[in-house]
Amino acid sequence: FDLGNVQYCVSWLKSLDDRLRRSFRCNRLVSEADLIFLPCSWGPYSEEYRPLLDELTRDAIVFGRDRNSVRFLNETLGADRATLCPDLAIMCEPEDPALGRHLLGQLGLSVDQPILGVIPNCRCVEEGITPLSDPAQYYRLLQRAVTWAKDNGYGIVGISHMVGTDRDAKLLKDLAIPVVQSDKPGEVRSVIANLSAAVCSRYHSIVNCLVHGVPPISLGWHPKYSGIMELFGLLDFDHPLERDEGELVARLDTMSATRDELVQHLRMRVPEARSEIRSCMGSMSARIGGASEVLQAPVVVDDRGIDTFLRHRSSRFQRLLRRVKRGA
Repeated sequence: FDLGNVQYCVSWLKSLDDRLRRSFRCNRLVSEADLIFLPCSWGPYSEEYRPLLDELTRDAIVFGRDRNSVRFLNETLGADRATLCPDLAIMCEPEDPALGRHLLGQLGLSVDQPILGVIPNCRCVEEGITPLSDPAQYYRLLQRAVTWAKDNGYGIVGISHMVGTDRDAKLLKDLAIPVVQSDKPGEVRSVIANLSAAVCSRYHSIVNCLVHGVPPISLGWHPKYSGIMELFGLLDFDHPLERDEGELVARLDTMSATRDELVQHLRMRVPEARSEIRSCMGSMSARIGGASEVLQAPVVVDDRGIDTFLRHRSSRFQRLLRRVKRGA
């Protein structure tokens, strides 16, 4: 099993080659194992990675969590090797909003008024990562969202979606808005449950908005953002970093005017996505001959955000796992 939401995409281009080679060596150690790549982001790739990708995914079960990822991998290999499966974190049940209301109240915010959440990402200004020639453009986009909220009667709250680290702290501080920072994922998700809308630059903050029926505007630096927005029928609310502030305001206006319809849309689309995940996991279980389940809670919070694991309980898998541990 391999779960890494951006492990094999260009998010970490400098280490992509090493990641592929290390995985290749590990797979050879347990060559009789069924290799399964859980839903993650793939690509885009240059031709030089084709041989490694081909070896890595041959005879494997490969899931891509958006159409971009599936296309990137399949077109690189010239074969239909990847299958679309939404991000497993979609299976997390919504959080009780009561705790979030309390935390917002401590910041002077009340759910009696609409609240816009701003969830930034330091990678949007990191040299070598951001597509922006002028990283200050990202600050201007965030600040424009804050101004829009104030002009339209919204409360505004910044949310650090990076539990256990302050990597996004400077961005939030520069916005000079109330901020929720917590080392407990349940608290972060409960705050999100109380939002009317959100501007999201962390991938799994988008996932958490979707699960809680909160319309998001994605403000990201990688195709994975447009990928998840397309998958949930929200591509009109994907705002690439290079687009100007006027377009962001137009998207915020549209989202505010159509919020009720968008909430209803998410209430239908999220259960559909969960059914798609169950179908993919069922086909996987049938192939490897064992029972599997998707955990129903956010169990890992690190520099990749809130994620879920898949647990497989077959005795054959447990024997292989013990062998790998002994080898390590």
